Amino acid sequence: MRVVHLLALGAVLITGALVSTALAQTTAASQAGLYETTLSGTVVSTSKNTIVVMTANNLHQLFVFDRDTIKPAVIHEGAEVTVTSVPSEEPGLRVARNIVVAGAQGTQKTPQPGEQAEPSTSGAPQAAPIPAAARHLQDDIEHAARKFRAGFRTGVGLDPEVVLLGVHARFGPIFSPDITFRPNVEFGFGEVTKLFAVNLDTAYRLPLTPRYNKLSAYVGGGPSFGFTHQNFDRSESGVNFSDLSFAGGLNLFTGIESRRGFFMEAKTTLWASPNPHFRLLFGWTF
Repeated sequence: MRVVHLLALGAVLITGALVSTALAQTTAASQAGLYETTLSGTVVSTSKNTIVVMTANNLHQLFVFDRDTIKPAVIHEGAEVTVTSVPSEEPGLRVARNIVVAGAQGTQKTPQPGEQAEPSTSGAPQAAPIPAAARHLQDDIEHAARKFRAGFRTGVGLDPEVVLLGVHARFGPIFSPDITFRPNVEFGFGEVTKLFAVNLDTAYRLPLTPRYNKLSAYVGGGPSFGFTHQNFDRSESGVNFSDLSFAGGLNLFTGIESRRGFFMEAKTTLWASPNPHFRLLFGWTF
């Protein structure tokens, strides 16, 4: 299983590089947070977690909300707003700190009996369309904030050595904006070991970066229920279910994930022998 060891070493090196990148971005974001700016304009697009504001010069700026954002409960498209914000580490994206709505909501009033209708503005110059980059970034942020997502994972397990394949789901946030429930199922295949495990994991996003940052780190844990079959007789084929071993354990893990869904995770399982005690996993959450 020398190949497995090489894969594990490569995964550790890549994980270290990604964590270093995330920490560097965190430092840059914290330094950028020293500089607040204020921008006034018209809201041209809204979502649960973002707004796009157009200035008088037809320039568009995307803002994301976080737990510290002070804003009205509802912000309508067409509203005139003043936004105080700080930079994020990602070009084109700013973190809103305070949003103040001033003026009309940009909707034409329906005339009442005896009132004269407001003149049409159809001949007025049209606002420039939202840039594609801002629209795509807004869609990415909303995708990352969905309450339910699912995906797949693969990797290697050590002690015993197996290649892992699995699927997972993500529910949340629950109880806190940074806590998600991530149940998953794993299948493992090795020279002498075959396994099936159900993991009821819960993850906590570390507050190193804003909630919808390009990269974020997390830690977590949860119970593991595994069934293992080990066959040291090479002449025997298949799995004899009478030889299955059950082991319950406790998962502890840490990882790093991108807003688009890619993640890398290192996991250890306590009290789970003969299930793998250490796993290196890669995956994608859609």
